[in-house]
Amino acid sequence: MKKLITLFTLALSTAALAAPETQWLTVDNNVLAKLRPKLSKSVQTIAVGDDATVVKLTAAEVEKLSELIHHDLKRCGGFMGHSSQEEAQNAISKNGDTYFAQSAIFADYNITQNRIVEPMVAQVNEGALLGMLDALTKFNTRYYKSETGVKSSEFIRDTWRNLARNRSD
Repeated sequence: MKKLITLFTLALSTAALAAPETQWLTVDNNVLAKLRPKLSKSVQTIAVGDDATVVKLTAAEVEKLSELIHHDLKRCGGFMGHSSQEEAQNAISKNGDTYFAQSAIFADYNITQNRIVEPMVAQVNEGALLGMLDALTKFNTRYYKSETGVKSSEFIRDTWRNLARNRSD
């Protein structure tokens, strides 16, 4: 038994040693500027793009970066991991993902429909929401192939039909 435990421990430690220690990230330039003073001096800048920088870090430094973003900036995100330095550098190139994302058309999230939305929000009823949750949780499962899944789908369909019954569109 002791030999088995020793072999198992050796295998785990070998696997851990074989794991790549170097990690390639593209980090938002604004995030990096704010957090750079708190990062280890060993974090290497490899390439700088207009909006993101390629950095070389250890796994521990990636954890530290994530922790700093959450703690100091009170948010998630701000960097992407890449499988190689080449992939990371491509992401910030003029043909890379960063530039594609900037030029892509995404939804406009300006809040401009207050006149329409505010009356709807006023109609939200906590009891009705809790009732809906209660009704849905009473189905044994909502897996679409099960008997209760079919019934739950019909329940949801009928609920939406009822909600939309006075709409002309």
